[in-house]
Amino acid sequence: MGDGEPGPVAMRRPEPNFAIRLLGVAVLAALVVASGLALSRGGVRTAAGAPGGAPLTGAWFCPHGGGDGWKGWVSVANPGTVPVGVRVTTFGTDRAPAVRSFTVPAHSEAYREVVVTDPAASTEVEYFGGWVAAATVLQSSGSHPDVAAERCVAGLARGWFLPDVPTSTDSHTSLVVVNPYDTIAEFDVVIRTNTRRLTPGELSPVVVKPNRSTSIDVEKYALEGQGEDTVTAQVVPKVGRVIAGSLVSSPQGVRAAVGIAAQSPRWLIPSAGYGGSARLVVMNVGAERAVLSATAEGPTAAAEVPGLAGVAMDPGAVQTFDVGQLANAGFDIHTGSQGAVALSLRVDGPQGGIATVDGTPDAHEGWVVPPSLPASGGAARLVLQNPGKAPAAVSVTLLGPNGTVGAQGLAAVTVPPGATVSLILPPSDVPLAAVVVATSGSIVAGGSAQALGGAGFAASTGVPMP
Repeated sequence: MGDGEPGPVAMRRPEPNFAIRLLGVAVLAALVVASGLALSRGGVRTAAGAPGGAPLTGAWFCPHGGGDGWKGWVSVANPGTVPVGVRVTTFGTDRAPAVRSFTVPAHSEAYREVVVTDPAASTEVEYFGGWVAAATVLQSSGSHPDVAAERCVAGLARGWFLPDVPTSTDSHTSLVVVNPYDTIAEFDVVIRTNTRRLTPGELSPVVVKPNRSTSIDVEKYALEGQGEDTVTAQVVPKVGRVIAGSLVSSPQGVRAAVGIAAQSPRWLIPSAGYGGSARLVVMNVGAERAVLSATAEGPTAAAEVPGLAGVAMDPGAVQTFDVGQLANAGFDIHTGSQGAVALSLRVDGPQGGIATVDGTPDAHEGWVVPPSLPASGGAARLVLQNPGKAPAAVSVTLLGPNGTVGAQGLAAVTVPPGATVSLILPPSDVPLAAVVVATSGSIVAGGSAQALGGAGFAASTGVPMP
């Protein structure tokens, strides 16, 4: 989660051959700079033609993990009016990072395969000359492959919260932590269940070499015991910075989630139309008691979630709530006047499969919703949630590898106040990103997808545009 707020981040020190490999990108960036620069309110250089005065350079981080025989892709969507140079670096446990560079044309999406056979595999997406959104997709191996999708985040958080790391006997859960910088990083791991708090000595601290990533098997340290239905993790950096995520494999499928960068008194989760049962996992690791309340925002109206009304969570508490009866609604969750939490929603797909969906503290006027599909494409759904008190007028543009893709009924969509609208996107044999812009009001956007042949379900919240 973090919230995935876009923003410039400190770039890694270039390798000796950086100038050679990125000559084309440097030329492109120079052309963009020559065409005109603006200064954002924060004094950051921004690219002419980029959406909303977006940063000229920055990076996204994707601690997705992987497995033996698995496939993986990175999606990079450029909603702006100028080409953007991109460098994708994939990290692993022991091997040197794999690097590739390319250009994403204006109003288009690039889909590139990345190696994900290492359980610790992680990807960094750097951009030059304009803002892009980035996400990753995994496809597991075997006779019943599933799909997991994860949006990428900025890497400046002081720590990471991971609500959905179960350790039941039929699941395998790992923390994926990447150090994409040129100095050693150290971090502690705190594991909490609904009955215990653990700080394993082996994980206090964990040391990660520069430009490497690591995978930690959570069940090795905290198998679910009697009366336990919730396992969470917190990654606390001690030296340097890291980015953390989780990967869960079970008979129901696979799901990936990037860590949440900070607790918040409010979370919005666009989740309508995702399928069957749904469970909300909540962490309160702050110093104050948090009292929950939640609204389920359905297709036409909102209603209070009975099982969450007035539930008090003490500091250090973690808990799972069954909200399956409201699976076709988005959620607006508050903690009242004090306290803050981190949370995620675990949802079942309509034809099988499972996904972890994170939330966002705020609605925005613009979103990019990356595809949750392997390169072969499939059936996709777009979810638009309006937590405001007035209707939101929304336009949707689909981006493919060759530019915008026409689709009827998406140019003008109205989302009623306190409601969530689910749109079925046109079938496609290539994954498509959606650019969602509210011309009035503000919204939250997400998506879900079923791969071709039904072999895999994934869902994620979109990336807010700057």
